Amino acid sequence: QDETSSSCNDDDQWNPRKFLTEMRDQAVTASFVEHDESMTLDLLISQCHALVITNQEIWERCKPFHCTTKTSADSQPKKYAFYRVGYLNVRACASSQRCDCVSFKSTPELTKSCFTIPISLPSRLECLVVYPQPAKNDIMPDYELILKRSMLLVDDVLIGFLVEFKAFLENQQVALGKVDAWLMQADEDALFLQNKFNVT
Repeated sequence: QDETSSSCNDDDQWNPRKFLTEMRDQAVTASFVEHDESMTLDLLISQCHALVITNQEIWERCKPFHCTTKTSADSQPKKYAFYRVGYLNVRACASSQRCDCVSFKSTPELTKSCFTIPISLPSRLECLVVYPQPAKNDIMPDYELILKRSMLLVDDVLIGFLVEFKAFLENQQVALGKVDAWLMQADEDALFLQNKFNVT
């Protein structure tokens, strides 16, 4: 009888508001790194939104050239393969009719390269915002939806979330930029050969 009475007293003393405050404090202190206090919530939201839009634009240019995803048995990050068609070699061809006439020809060649791109959110962020898996024909989650859903977090937690989300998006933009530059190099090479050698 005494044990039952003690248990009831403990339940009566349990404070849901105190529990809520403690859990939120833990989420802030345990999940996120320290950040610049000058980073206001409005600024973070604006910066994250701009990064999401820019990254999506870069990805839309790269997406048609994504061909495979390579996974390894160990903890190494996934490699995403892309292809491009470019002109790697130029052949000088002497004219059979004129000895002083030389033409240049090149054949388009298919090349592939693998890149490491941050795709999945860090685990500290994934546990705070639920979002759907990418569509079957895509590898990228809907980061704009993730940003929208994060707005439901309380301000103290949201600031920490956005600081890390911003860093994640910045790293992703650097990686996507490398893919984009590699893909565009083929067009730049073709234009150079056309202008310089009138390659056919």
